[in-house]
Amino acid sequence: MKNIFLVIMTLLGVIIGCKSDDNSIQFPDPIYTGNIFGLWKLEKSVRDSDNHNQNLDYCELQNTLEFRENGKAINQTHYLGTDGSCHQADSSIYNYFLESNILKLVNELNNDVFEEEILELSEVKLVIRVNHRYSGPLSHETYTVTYKRVE
Repeated sequence: MKNIFLVIMTLLGVIIGCKSDDNSIQFPDPIYTGNIFGLWKLEKSVRDSDNHNQNLDYCELQNTLEFRENGKAINQTHYLGTDGSCHQADSSIYNYFLESNILKLVNELNNDVFEEEILELSEVKLVIRVNHRYSGPLSHETYTVTYKRVE
């Protein structure tokens, strides 16, 4: 389960939503809100289907999501190594757009598009509903992910 969670976080803090292979997607000019700018640290993740609080290890709790004023979002994930030490994974960089309470992210590497719902945004707390789609018997899971502002 932790491996699945790490994969989810690598795709943006557990963020996978509306994926598209169409590289010609056009978004409107970004609509920014000053509240989202800054560095956010993962605090908890709850699977919505059964309200199960994911047991995040101390390493996963180091995961961050940074929103910059230039429209870039940087997701930094960490994973627990077999030796018990915490390791930093490669960062994922996204272009982001806010439309009302919908956060749209476009992966700079492969142009995958993710669409997430912002449930709460304050000066100290960010709560996002994340849709995770994958193949297999459980093809869709939704998580509510909470971050706290650190900068």
